[in-house]
Amino acid sequence: NASYYDTPAKELFTSKCDMLRHWIPELNYRSSWIGGVRKDGPLRVAIISSHLHKWSSVTFTSLWKIRYFNFTTVFGISENTTGIDIKNYNKLSGHFHTDVKTIESGHFDVIIYPAIHLHCYIDMLAMCRLAPVQLTTWGHSDTSGMDSIDYYLTSNIFEESECQKYYSEQVILDDSLSVYYHTYELPPLKSEPENTILCAATPYKWNKHMITAIKKIQQHTDSSLSIINYDNIDGFDDIITWLSNASIRYKVLPQSCLLSFIEYIKNSLFILDSWPFGNCNISFQAMSVGKFTLTYPSSRLYGRFTQGLYNKMDLPELIVHSWDEYVTKAIDLIKNPCEILKIEDIISKNCHKIFCDEKSIVNFPKIIHTISKLPPILHFVYGLKQVEELCFIHFYMVCYFLQPRRNYLFMVSL
Repeated sequence: NASYYDTPAKELFTSKCDMLRHWIPELNYRSSWIGGVRKDGPLRVAIISSHLHKWSSVTFTSLWKIRYFNFTTVFGISENTTGIDIKNYNKLSGHFHTDVKTIESGHFDVIIYPAIHLHCYIDMLAMCRLAPVQLTTWGHSDTSGMDSIDYYLTSNIFEESECQKYYSEQVILDDSLSVYYHTYELPPLKSEPENTILCAATPYKWNKHMITAIKKIQQHTDSSLSIINYDNIDGFDDIITWLSNASIRYKVLPQSCLLSFIEYIKNSLFILDSWPFGNCNISFQAMSVGKFTLTYPSSRLYGRFTQGLYNKMDLPELIVHSWDEYVTKAIDLIKNPCEILKIEDIISKNCHKIFCDEKSIVNFPKIIHTISKLPPILHFVYGLKQVEELCFIHFYMVCYFLQPRRNYLFMVSL
């Protein structure tokens, strides 16, 4: 997947979308009712996703927030296993034309696709125009590249200032965390701290930079590396080969339930964040039990979650900005157990700032209502006035006040 490399994937995903539209004409489907008179009634919103299980990012970025949002329908390709009581849950049939008709019969004002690029069938539905406004957000934290997706909902806490260049959609920057991550109800953990660091990244997130950094860390410390057994995911055997060839000391922990995974975290000195595609769920899980992640943020959203959480807690000392700093900081922490204990105490006292973010609950329906009312397209003929400055001011004012999803600017030379 192009999202696991440190190069912008916008052009690649856009080209892929164009290619699929050419090969599969059905993906160009547009509901005939769009553009007509809207049915009366409250705002109708749908969420369509393949990843509707308890600990997925989709659950925390979208489903938890719709508990307070009436008139929402959720469509999934499997049973609802989120642990959230969703009254209007519908399991998709898996037959494209049937599901398209089912979805469009709801006459939804807004459709949210929070997990584009995680399942090809959901991507096929997302490429159709089944609602006047279609939005994605970070179940999979990258742009869709689809001209059928109008907005990308993200947060200014995570994004860099010029993030729009990475997205084919119009970016909506929420001033909340844009995720409602609840705390865990866990029994007392039997923590037996070991001289080990944990890297729980899936095989897709590993690369030669991480292997080199871990090798350098172990050259200056007697620490060991713990990884998770992802032998059910392509590429895991390659990771084992890389570690062995680099003479890295490591042990493989079995995949397990959440409670056992939290035990792994507690038994480690700290967690190494992957790069450029970093941790999100794992960082939340670590901080919930007073542990922390050493992070090297990349330029795109998927590598900036841990950094955003630290900024929210005012804890910048765990954010590094180069591989050399990554290695040096890890070595210093391993050699200074007192510093680790100090940071863990700060985490424990401040982690309440990142959990159960009520502002994201409040902002979410406001954002959905706002974008549902914006005009879809603005056509502006530029150049009909002799005074060019005045024409530009008119264009700017129209864009500022109407905020259309797309602008089409026609230049006229008189």
